[in-house]
Amino acid sequence: MDPLSVPVNNIVAMMHRAGGLYDEEIEQFKKTLEMNPQMSLSRTCLGAVYELKGMTDHAIEEYLRAKEIVGRGAEDLAALRRAYETSGMRGYHSKALEFAEARWDGWHVGAFEIAALHATLGHTDQAVEYLEKAYEAGSGILVWFNMGSPSVGVGDAFSSLRSHPSFLDLLRRMGLPA
Repeated sequence: MDPLSVPVNNIVAMMHRAGGLYDEEIEQFKKTLEMNPQMSLSRTCLGAVYELKGMTDHAIEEYLRAKEIVGRGAEDLAALRRAYETSGMRGYHSKALEFAEARWDGWHVGAFEIAALHATLGHTDQAVEYLEKAYEAGSGILVWFNMGSPSVGVGDAFSSLRSHPSFLDLLRRMGLPA
């Protein structure tokens, strides 16, 4: 109940997403970033809601700023920007997936990020494969299924998996509704 807590404010913004209140979500993330402009999670999530609203130029700026904050090098940032400028959000997500897979070290959060990127790009089998890896690791990040993956910068990533039999089985094993 701390109104000045950045994590609490992030969660409040994400709850707006759950209700489909994207404009309110944007305002809440902006408020959160006023408290801490270096909060990469807030920037990534803000980028995701901008992307959902079709505001891709705003989305890419937030995504790149978040990656800069966490220490991604100028060469990677330039490659991501070029991918966006050449092929739009699909190009950006493809390049982000390439980087994520290249640096994945088995960490469950990385598996979730890779799954979200695969799902966004329509690679359903690969998405489910990486979700299984996160599940096998006991990852708590899987609670974000129902809101896409705002924390890794993908708007409504997992909606494309809603009819995939292996995804439905995973939801069943987790005790979540299909």
